[in-house]
Amino acid sequence: MEQDHNFVADGIIVHNSHSAAYALVAFQTAWLKAHHPAAFMAAVMSADMDNTEKVVTLLDDCRQLNLQVLPPDINRSEYQFTVDDQNRIIYGLGAVKGAGEAALSILVEQRNKDGAFKSLADLCKRAGTQKVNRRVLETLIKSGAFDSLGGTRRAMLEYLPEAMRMAEQYNRNQGTGQTDLFGGLFGGGVAESTPEATMPEREEFPEKERLRLEKETLGLYLTGHPLDEYQSEIAGLGSRKKLVDIAEDDSTKYRREPVMLAGLVASVRTQHTDNGKRAFVQLDDNTAYYEAMIFTDTFTQYGNLLEKEACVVLEGTLDTDQRTGKTRLRVEKVHNMQSVRENFLRKLVLRLEEQQVQQGILPALRQRLKPAATAGSFPITIEYFNAQARADLRLGGTWTVPLDDAGVRDLRQLLGKENVSLVF
Repeated sequence: MEQDHNFVADGIIVHNSHSAAYALVAFQTAWLKAHHPAAFMAAVMSADMDNTEKVVTLLDDCRQLNLQVLPPDINRSEYQFTVDDQNRIIYGLGAVKGAGEAALSILVEQRNKDGAFKSLADLCKRAGTQKVNRRVLETLIKSGAFDSLGGTRRAMLEYLPEAMRMAEQYNRNQGTGQTDLFGGLFGGGVAESTPEATMPEREEFPEKERLRLEKETLGLYLTGHPLDEYQSEIAGLGSRKKLVDIAEDDSTKYRREPVMLAGLVASVRTQHTDNGKRAFVQLDDNTAYYEAMIFTDTFTQYGNLLEKEACVVLEGTLDTDQRTGKTRLRVEKVHNMQSVRENFLRKLVLRLEEQQVQQGILPALRQRLKPAATAGSFPITIEYFNAQARADLRLGGTWTVPLDDAGVRDLRQLLGKENVSLVF
């Protein structure tokens, strides 16, 4: 049988015909990904849209391929992921958790039949609130799928009960041939005004709350990530690795390599052992999920930092078990972002333009400077620009600024985000 089969690991026999078929499929998929990347990635995400962890990894692949992924949109999305005429991937409604295929099919069918939905009230009227219930509509609002209908997500959630009530009244009247004020509001007779006029004007949710609701309904952060606020700082950490590099690269053999992993704490579960309590922490950095085990002594010291949805940096050592081939991270320290700044910041650079100084920004900046607890903890440099020249002014070591999140945000709000650089 030497000519009829080949041997693969541990004596498992795979016939040559089987190997050839897999090779052909591998070639075909590689060709599709190379020549039609958007369609290929849309198809792959549609196949795995129930597996959130897989979708997170695939979205990172899209970013590396320079493919734009548009958020779900009730007036553009289909049930599965699709590609528009500009070669952009449109997020599939089927990947919205808790919406349900039956309700989504009704909405897509109504849109394809009678055109795009004009407002939240128009959607409620056309969909029928008995077939598409309040829970489904709330889920779609939180996911951002109704953003094209006008109004903020906060306003739509507040207005939804009234929109559903008017829709029920309208559909009852249509069934009995009656018309009333609410029927007129929907364009049926008594009044010409539209229900959008009654939607309250509300500011959008704060960024963190908006992203939290997005995560709740999509299972991932799509239009942003809580870690984005710290991206420039995290990028400056020399030994930092993306989670996807560890989660997917099983073939890499690490030899006690020091690393830092930055991410959002997605979940924490603890386990009691003879030596005390240890923890399993799942991190999310918008490229992948990775679970790290934290031993008792480290958890005892840093456990207070491991709160759900906290942004943390794990400092430790990667090693590969020679017997099993599995990579393990031994966590030695846990930092929040203030701790990262206090321990690794080399200098703070503030950029000022002549126009800002003329507008009187210096007194406000002076108020934010504090006496340093220890001289020379980190240098502060002011880069000053005018039309003729630039000067770098290094402040004395007796001055510092608060390195907590509130202090850094306040400084960026005063000078502009692009004018505050933390150099690690």
